[in-house]
Formats: sequence, structure tokens, C-alpha cells
Amino acid sequence: MTLFFQRFSKQEPKPVSGFAQIQNVTAISNGSWQVNLDVEIVETVDNQVVKDVIMQYPLQVSRADLPITSNPWGLVINGFASQPTRIQTNV
Repeated sequence: MTLFFQRFSKQEPKPVSGFAQIQNVTAISNGSWQVNLDVEIVETVDNQVVKDVIMQYPLQVSRADLPITSNPWGLVINGFASQPTRIQTNV
């Protein structure tokens, strides 16, 4: 009998979405945007998939006046613009 299980979780942006896709970005105001990030989450226990879902995280991003050495893009993630939603369930 095994008392310990190997549990792993992997999150990665879906190749068709991510930050590079312009249709995933909506301007809220001058210097503020909503970015919809689609992420696939796969969890395994002892090499068996127990969860495989695609989630959409609506992030609120805004321009920030920070030193370029610590933040070269001048952007910050303020949090969620709304509740994350499950797009697809595979397992």
C-alpha cells in the first residue's frame, strides 16, 4: 500500500491565445486594458490525469510609472477584471 502519491500540476497558455493575440485585449480606458488569458491546467496523480481543463482568466492590466530597470514594459496586473471561467473540461 502506497501512502504517498506524486501529484503534479501544469499550467500553460493555450497556443491559440496568450498575450500575443490582439483579439484577447480590450481597451478599458487610456492606459488600462482587459487581457483574456486562456490557460490549460493539467493535474496528475501517480502519472494518471485527474484534471484537464481550459480556463479563461480576465486580467486587468494598466500602465504604471515604475523604474524601467525593474519594469521595462511599464505595465502592472491589477487583478481579475471579472471571475475566471471554465471554457472546456477534458477530464
